[in-house]
Amino acid sequence: MSRLKIIDPVERQPVEGTASTGLSPMDPPEAYAPPGLDSVPLEKMHPFLQHLSSDHAELTKALDTIEDVLQSVKTEGFSMASDRALMRFLQSVDQSFIPHSRQEELILFPLLEKRMLERGEHSKGSPVTTPVDVMRDEHMKVLQLASVVLNLIRVASILPDEKSAMLVVDMAVREATSLVEVLRLHMFREDNIVFSSACRMISAAEFDEMQARRMKAHRHHEHEHGHDHGHDHGHEHGHEHDHGHHHDHEHGHAHHHVHDHDHDLSAGHALPLSE
Repeated sequence: MSRLKIIDPVERQPVEGTASTGLSPMDPPEAYAPPGLDSVPLEKMHPFLQHLSSDHAELTKALDTIEDVLQSVKTEGFSMASDRALMRFLQSVDQSFIPHSRQEELILFPLLEKRMLERGEHSKGSPVTTPVDVMRDEHMKVLQLASVVLNLIRVASILPDEKSAMLVVDMAVREATSLVEVLRLHMFREDNIVFSSACRMISAAEFDEMQARRMKAHRHHEHEHGHDHGHDHGHEHGHEHDHGHHHDHEHGHAHHHVHDHDHDLSAGHALPLSE
């Protein structure tokens, strides 16, 4: 994964309210029915906001899938299939949520925050905060939790002791459950509160400019990605013959090393290492 980094779970700052209690860390169902909720229907939003909301819809599919897996772990235990599903979910966070949140923070949030401050829609204490600050904090919480889950799964994969590995996996499952809950509530808040506020505070012309910036950034990304892929492919193809024997030898050695330590937890052994 390109963006999620392994961090020390002991050194990380605790995410408030993310202990696994059977409820969301943000205390639903009340959090999903805030007083005075006046959401703008999706079909009445600008296409820029509709695009951001469609990202949420795709992420919701990944959340539904991993939530089913996490529920099954409680009754059937953690297996190689569970491990693969969890890694696919973390990949979705890496490849979908991170670019999505970057678009919001670079394109939407600066102007929206400015309008909120101008209209007095902020905290009365010091420092002054707006709903945009809450969204930025939640973006960080999602990345923090995802990194911790990844870190724990990889630690469990190298532990030779079954009991220790199971304890670490249990921690990973609890953190993954918290990640699902934080993400669900975060997307609800954006879809029903933040985007609705943006509709009322930002003009159609300003949204058009945001959409143009988004499309320009997307084209630039596609161009760079396509160029890098073509270059890498050509480079690898050109050296394939020269290094084929060496590569096969290294691959075989790595494969042997991994299988010395990685087994199915459902059989009472250490977790398989996933990439």
